[in-house]
Amino acid sequence: MGRHTLPAIAVLLAAMAIAPSVASAGMRLALADGRPAPQRIQRWVDKAAIPVPDRTVTLHIAACPGGPSWAGGCAAPQTREVYMLPHVSGPHVLFHELGHVFDAAELDVARRSGFQKIIGRRGPWRGAPETDPPIEQFAEAYSLCARKPAIAEREFAMYGYSPTPAMHRRVCALIARASRATRAD
Repeated sequence: MGRHTLPAIAVLLAAMAIAPSVASAGMRLALADGRPAPQRIQRWVDKAAIPVPDRTVTLHIAACPGGPSWAGGCAAPQTREVYMLPHVSGPHVLFHELGHVFDAAELDVARRSGFQKIIGRRGPWRGAPETDPPIEQFAEAYSLCARKPAIAEREFAMYGYSPTPAMHRRVCALIARASRATRAD
């Protein structure tokens, strides 16, 4: 085994041991008509390795209203709505869109700045998606943290987000701290 393998395994095991206590504190996914979301999708949320927004989020298995044709999903964070196309409705897309909901509900300017510092990015939080703005990189980071509590090597995600294992640990910790701070308020 390489010198980084054992520490990565230790981090993964520790994260798996605490995952049930930090995951869903009560998030419920509901369809637009009020019915519960499909169980397989709710299970993804229930098994998240990081905190999820502690509220009901409306899930639309549909195209983004007014969105570009290439968008597999989108979020309306202020109304806690997530849209996903049926053929891309997997955990990566769901958690990316929930990352936008988490951002709007849990992050303040200081935490956004902290994320940008971790990834070495300055400038405005928002921007056109094709410019890989920090808001989209955060949503990718949130998705990665929800699905993989630890990574052993650099991951390459959408929007130019490619964290090292150390960056991933720091970002996932920032998300956990943001959630605890909001719940303490």
